[in-house]
Amino acid sequence: MIRRLLSGVLGKYEFLLSNYPIRTQALTSGVLALVGDVFTQKLEDNIRDKKEREKKLLSNTQSNETEHTSNSLDIRRNASITVFGLWYGWWGHYWYHYLDTLAHKAGKIGSLKFVGTKVMAEQVFWNPATLVAYFVSVSIMEGKSKEFIKQKMTEDFAPTLAIELATCPALTAIIFKYSPVRYQLAFINVMELFYDAFLSWIQHNGYHLPGAKHH
Repeated sequence: MIRRLLSGVLGKYEFLLSNYPIRTQALTSGVLALVGDVFTQKLEDNIRDKKEREKKLLSNTQSNETEHTSNSLDIRRNASITVFGLWYGWWGHYWYHYLDTLAHKAGKIGSLKFVGTKVMAEQVFWNPATLVAYFVSVSIMEGKSKEFIKQKMTEDFAPTLAIELATCPALTAIIFKYSPVRYQLAFINVMELFYDAFLSWIQHNGYHLPGAKHH
C-alpha cells in the first residue's frame, strides 16, 4: 500500500514536472524552504524555553503561576523565506538547464569533465550568488535596515559559504552524474532541506558560525 501510494505521488509529480516544469519546481522549492523555516522556528522556541527554565532554576525563583512562552510562528518570516524559495525554484530551472548545456560542451554525459564542470560552476557562481540574494532579499522583505544587511554580508557570508563548499560538492556531484536534468533541482532542494533550516537560523539569530562576530 505504501509502495502504491508513493508510486502515485511520484507519478503525479512527474506529470506536473513534465507539463508545468517552472511552476512545479518553484513550488517545490518554496514549500521545502517553508518547511525548513518552520523547523528552525520550533527549534528556536525549544531552546528559548529551555533557557528560561534553566534561568529560573539558577535564580531559585518560586512562583505559583505558570509562565507560558509564546510559540506561535512568525508569519512574515515564513512568507519571506517562502518567497525566496519560489524565486530559487524559478531561477534554478533556467540555471540547471544552462548548466547542462555548458557541461555537454566539456565532455560526455556522466564523464569526469561533465560532472566536474557542473560542480565547479555551481560552487563558483550559483552558490555565492544565491547566498547573497538570500541575505539581501530576505532581510529587505522582513524590513531590516541597511546596517543589518551589511552586517550579515561582512560577518556571516564567508563562513556560511565555507560550510557550503565543505558539504555540497560531493552530494551535488552524485546528483549531476546520475539524475536527469529536470530532476536535479528537486533532488538538490531535498538535499538542502536541513541547509535551508540552517540558513534561516543564521539569518534570524544571534548564534553564529565559527569565524563570525556576535551582533
